[in-house]
Amino acid sequence: MSQIEEEKVLDAFSKGVGILVIQEELSCLESDISRILIKYKEKNRQKNSFSDDFKKLIAERDMHNVPRKTIATELRINVATVSKACKQFGQKTKGRVSSYNLYSEIVGINNLKRCPNCNSEKVNRIESLVRNFNTSGIFCMDCGNEYFELKGKFYHINFEYID
Repeated sequence: MSQIEEEKVLDAFSKGVGILVIQEELSCLESDISRILIKYKEKNRQKNSFSDDFKKLIAERDMHNVPRKTIATELRINVATVSKACKQFGQKTKGRVSSYNLYSEIVGINNLKRCPNCNSEKVNRIESLVRNFNTSGIFCMDCGNEYFELKGKFYHINFEYID
């Protein structure tokens, strides 16, 4: 991939865009995106730590409601490293649960046949009650994220806000 495409991947990643959506938008493979992220991580490694730019990338993705566990998995780093970067450059802790941050709308998908985060087909169908509406959704067996559909829109459950 060209330098411009790599910058587009990193920009979209920092803004909380899912890997699957980045893949579709840039017409590239998931392995290409993963390679770009890992290359960027290694380029920004400083002995036993990472550069401020890399930590800011992590913190910015966290501020776009991507679970810290997901960020750690995507970048192949420890969750403690993600938390440390977020404390230094973003949110010290995830806030208390409220109706506006318990769910995040996911754009760029049409159905829940696959996990929007990791593109896995290993999903369990679920039904739940959200705001007094019966919803159908999925729980991903690979990454542990949960999604549901409500009135034609798709949402991710932000477990980090639930006590």
